[in-house]
Amino acid sequence: MAEIDMIVLDWSHIWDVFKSRWVLWFALIGIVAFRFLLDYFFKRLKVWLKERRWEKISKDSEFSRRIPFKIKRIVFDRDEGKCVKCGETKNLHFDHDLPFAKGGTSLTAKNVRLLCMKHNLQKSDKIE
Repeated sequence: MAEIDMIVLDWSHIWDVFKSRWVLWFALIGIVAFRFLLDYFFKRLKVWLKERRWEKISKDSEFSRRIPFKIKRIVFDRDEGKCVKCGETKNLHFDHDLPFAKGGTSLTAKNVRLLCMKHNLQKSDKIE
């Protein structure tokens, strides 16, 4: 069986070579600092994007055609679950008094009422 010669590295010699090259030390420090800056930047970017997404969602909800559940509940209770024109209790629709297309809002119960399908389709986007 052949003997394997082990190569022994003289770490003190490698250290002396590396130590004498101060530029390499600054490069290493620069790389580490750059890595910390990148981590910090991406953490801040992630937080900023979350905040912007929330602002966009809340801003869009002000101009949403969708009537919130709380408003639907208030209107249903106020109109006693009946069409405000004929008293029908089936096929009810939530209708905007001032149509959304003409600047009406979905965020107040004042602008929303219950109509049966027949009256809601007759009304379309007219203002009554």
